[in-house]
Amino acid sequence: MLDEKAVQRESKKFENKVKGIFKKYGLEVDVLDKNKDDSRPDFFVFKKNNKEKGFVCECKFVVSAGTLDDGRYHVSTFDPKLGERNKGGFQFSSFGKIKNKIREALSQYQALIEDKPNYKKFPFVVVLKLDFFANSFGLIPKNIYGLPKISAVMKIERGLEREEEIKKWSKEELKKVIEGKLKKKIPPESIRFKVLRNSNPVNPFKAREFLRNPIILHHLKDSKTST
Repeated sequence: MLDEKAVQRESKKFENKVKGIFKKYGLEVDVLDKNKDDSRPDFFVFKKNNKEKGFVCECKFVVSAGTLDDGRYHVSTFDPKLGERNKGGFQFSSFGKIKNKIREALSQYQALIEDKPNYKKFPFVVVLKLDFFANSFGLIPKNIYGLPKISAVMKIERGLEREEEIKKWSKEELKKVIEGKLKKKIPPESIRFKVLRNSNPVNPFKAREFLRNPIILHHLKDSKTST
């Protein structure tokens, strides 16, 4: 079974991390889910001194790709018992788990705009943290499961430039670097958002208006709104 306390700690840590990145970008962040009795998206993120330029944001942690053996084990790094399972390999799919989390986020957004319709005009963005076994971000459909109110889905991408640079090295170069016989310039670690924008959104998300050097996976058909 999942270590629920560890999951809760990791979820809160992730939420704070996302909030901190937005603030480093010079954005303002209003917390929307102050009342724990009502499920609402986490943040309203907006340009400094300009609340007309913003987006609603919910953070979701997909901790498991599913269960095995009638629910006895979770396919997750947060199930300490998974490593004890002695039945050989297994197959799993995280597609349903990701879809469910996105649908859950949508229900929170819909509850928000029912109470506060002024948020209806803003894009709604879901930021995902995916467990190792649940990392199927690249397989989310470009229409985000046919949910047009979800403007975009994002995840944090770390050290992409480092990975790209190291991929250019030969095996001999890599070996020499590891052995300390060769010095190679490695880019500093970066933190960027990988963004999947809905191909048919109610409110388009103009990622580059808010994020620094985002990795955009799909562009909108209208080039005027593809920033």
